[in-house]
Amino acid sequence: MGHLSHHKAYRDLRARLDQLPATFPDTPEGMEILALIFTPEEAELARRLPFRPQSARRIAARLGRPEAEVRSALERMADRGLVLDLYSAHKDRMYYCVAPPVVGFVEFSLMRKRTDLDQPALAQRFEALFARPGSFSQSFFAGETQIGRALVHEETLEPDRIAELLPFEKASEVVRSASSRAVSLCYCRHKAEHLGKRCEAPLDNCLSLNKGAEFVARHGHGRPIDAGEASEILARSREAGLVFIADNVQRRVTYLCCCCGCCCSQLQAVNRHGLVGAVRTSSSLAEIDRERCTGCGRCARRCPVQAIAIRVRAPHERRRVEASGKERPMLGVVDEGLCLGCGVCKPACKKDALRMAARAERVLTPESTLERLLLTALERDRLQHLLFDEQEGPSLLLLNRLAGAVLRLAPVKRALLSQALRSRFLAFLGQQGARMLPRGTEV
Repeated sequence: MGHLSHHKAYRDLRARLDQLPATFPDTPEGMEILALIFTPEEAELARRLPFRPQSARRIAARLGRPEAEVRSALERMADRGLVLDLYSAHKDRMYYCVAPPVVGFVEFSLMRKRTDLDQPALAQRFEALFARPGSFSQSFFAGETQIGRALVHEETLEPDRIAELLPFEKASEVVRSASSRAVSLCYCRHKAEHLGKRCEAPLDNCLSLNKGAEFVARHGHGRPIDAGEASEILARSREAGLVFIADNVQRRVTYLCCCCGCCCSQLQAVNRHGLVGAVRTSSSLAEIDRERCTGCGRCARRCPVQAIAIRVRAPHERRRVEASGKERPMLGVVDEGLCLGCGVCKPACKKDALRMAARAERVLTPESTLERLLLTALERDRLQHLLFDEQEGPSLLLLNRLAGAVLRLAPVKRALLSQALRSRFLAFLGQQGARMLPRGTEV
């Protein structure tokens, strides 16, 4: 495998993936992962695919290959999770683009039991890759706009707080309103299983929704389910103390994961590498009543990111409890910068000393996948590659280089990321991007 990972096709593919907002690490483990997942022929085709979905006919014309041959290769790669396909109802045609690393071919490699991949070897390479804090953070969690966001367990809220939640902030509503749903194995716990580290949390509870569910079911990465079964999965996961982490968008959410702090790669980014902000928080925040708290530590043990600590009270706070006559020397303290607002801690409190309050500032969530991609690309200096894909020809290659030079200028980037200009800039790019998509498809 080591000699294969140095194949030129894998080097070229990694360089192509480096143009995406979620890049792929240039490390020995990263190259070996590509060699395990892609054949050299698949890597060569993948690195020549567009970022913007195109028909098999157009891709074949650009490659100078027969359309039937290209279409067959693209379908095989979609079955393996290496290519994404989008169906256009308007033209009754499928459109294809390269799958990103995350969320993409990394997850698809372990979302089901497979015989065409050496999954134990993949798990070992993934673990070695994630052990590198620099590569891990730079590739997947750089910038402020993250792939995933936490959803609060609605049952932990008071009725008035539930009423304040917007539909996309409710896991129940996200699942209920989806046009399609599918369930797969949890990539993270499946990986941990191959490493002999899997916890007792359920394995088959990774939910795909809407277009994501259609792709997953179409290519066998999971099985289709109805709203009732999806709601049951949420209920079981909530009972198991798992965190709901969803696609960081308001409309057409593509996935909703049920995550544990010990196996989940996103939560491990916080726990192992201290990458605070690797998961966007919910609009809620754990709040402890100092008068009621006994400092028992149940909430701290339940927190998936160690955002609650048990501290010694000041002497004047160690008053006696009337019923027992005992002092309360300890107190639970919430780190607001770490708290995900997931609500996992709330059921652990037996003294009614913990509640899920509203954050002082509302958490902003990108409206759509396209807006999230554009904002992430801008933050990570990749926007020029999405706007002007160099695979499209010499003229776009020139525009790519010019746009990259301008966007990398510090004053320009600061202005575009400022509150004053960002919303208008993204709205404009979103309109232009929507025109570039095939009619009948939505991102």
